[in-house]
Order: sequence, then C-alpha cells, then structure tokens
Amino acid sequence: AQELINKVKSKCCGIKVYLNQVSLNNEQIEFFKKRLIDVAQGIRCIFPDKPNSSTYNFCKTIIEDESSFIKMSKKLTSSFKEQHKGNTSDGVFIVSQVKIRENPGFIFLIKIDNRLVYQYKVNNDRATLKRIKDTFVEDTKAIQKMALISISDVYAWEALVYERNSGKLPKLAY
Repeated sequence: AQELINKVKSKCCGIKVYLNQVSLNNEQIEFFKKRLIDVAQGIRCIFPDKPNSSTYNFCKTIIEDESSFIKMSKKLTSSFKEQHKGNTSDGVFIVSQVKIRENPGFIFLIKIDNRLVYQYKVNNDRATLKRIKDTFVEDTKAIQKMALISISDVYAWEALVYERNSGKLPKLAY
C-alpha cells in the first residue's frame, strides 16, 4: 500500500513537510489496521456534490491513476489544512491507498495529533528527562479524525468517518 505522511503544523506559519513514504514494522502495521477497523464503525456519509468535492476528486484520481498518488496526497493535505484552520492541532496527516478484500479502491485518511513525550535516562539513582519533538503515540486519544473513502458504487456510503470531538456529522464537502 502506498502511503504518505504529511506533517501538518497549524500554529506556526503554516509549515508542512511532505514525506513520500514511511517504513512500518509489524506492530505499527497492526496499529493502523485497528484504526481501519475503528473507522469502519464510523458515520456513513456520501459526498453531496461529488463534481465539486476536492476530497472526492483527489481520491478518485489516486484510485484511477496510482502514479498521481504523491501529487494528489499533497493536495488532499493542503485541502484538509485549509478547511480546518484554527481547529486542528499540530500533528501528522496520513494518506494511504489500502486494499480490502482484493479491492484497491479505498483511500484511508487519518489525522493524528502530536503528543508531548519525554525520554528518560537513568544513571545510577538519578534520571534525566529530554523532550522529544514531533511525536505521536499509539493511543486512540491522539486520533483527531479518520476517513475511509470509496469511489465505487458498491456501498451505500462513500466515506466512513470518525471525528474525536464531535457528536455531529463531519463536514465532507471540502
């Protein structure tokens, strides 16, 4: 599966760092598989205006032309950042094309907040602490938003969505 991790800095000058790929170990792969299962329990949505939905169209382009993955993933990230100005914390935005039951037609989007993490080192009977920057933890509380998007007409939904702090339907029209 192709994946792109985009670092979203919302507080300082709109800085973004795009990474083309990330290597995951088996434990990390399991973490993301569990998030896919979580989002499958999310709110079922459709895109009310598909021709004018940048999210839907960027995902459709990736699925129809895998060589467009990097370019469209960057556009998805920029669009996400633009639509969530002021209401999202620093963190990473991950775009993945996933295969479910041999169907490669899904895009998995996940926004994970940075979490403050300290590393400690023990020397005899003393410990020193060091803050580690740009981290997220394998804790579902760090997950701000997730969406699994399908452009096929096989399902009664086009997106399954999870939003940590919302009891209302998430906005998908961006």
